[in-house]
Amino acid sequence: MQLAQDKDELLKYFIARFNRATLGIKDLQMSDVVTAMMSGTQSRSFKMSLSKNPSDTMNELLRREEKQSNFDSNSIFFTKKLKTRAKANNVRLRLMRLSEAAEKLRRQAAVNVQTGKENDARELLFQKKKGMQAMEKSNSRIEVLDKLSAKLNEV
Repeated sequence: MQLAQDKDELLKYFIARFNRATLGIKDLQMSDVVTAMMSGTQSRSFKMSLSKNPSDTMNELLRREEKQSNFDSNSIFFTKKLKTRAKANNVRLRLMRLSEAAEKLRRQAAVNVQTGKENDARELLFQKKKGMQAMEKSNSRIEVLDKLSAKLNEV
């Protein structure tokens, strides 16, 4: 029996596929099932669990798989939450830098107006306008990421 878990396939889907493949095999020994499961799965923790304490029955194997699947799903979910928060924090930092740059451009434009360099001041204010537009985009992205983070925290 040569079944292997695909790289992006969740453990529970691999187990379902594995079960369908093994249903038609008569006189299947549990040791063969465990060996095939260990060689086919990508989950290191599930492999370690099976190697330390092999399952005696198919029901026990399925129970352990469900427990491991829940653990894997929770860790994937937790990773997504962390990535979402990190993205939101990166956007907040960018917003801060843009805000500081816009203030610096405004001050430079004011100095240029006082020294009679109106064309330079106009160019600086145009750059400030672009910076402000980028800040608006960052603000809307922060709102989206915050909403996503809030929904992830609800679950």
